[in-house]
Amino acid sequence: MHKIKRPLSVMIRNADPAVPWLDRSMPDIDKEKAALKRIADSCRRTGAVIEKHSNEVQERRACSLRLTTVTFPGLVVC
Repeated sequence: MHKIKRPLSVMIRNADPAVPWLDRSMPDIDKEKAALKRIADSCRRTGAVIEKHSNEVQERRACSLRLTTVTFPGLVVC
């Protein structure tokens, strides 16, 4: 869970200051670009973690299915 929550908290930490920065009479565009890049990077990392977790769950289900359909006494193949 930490691997998902950490990038999400980074996104929030980078997104929260964006509105006040943009509300300024002269917003710091470079600072905004950097914050948006960090948010996008965090989104990619979170997506990769979710995809990896999803693949692991699918592999466990496939392994479980194999174990329930093909079993040999004293032998477990997964």
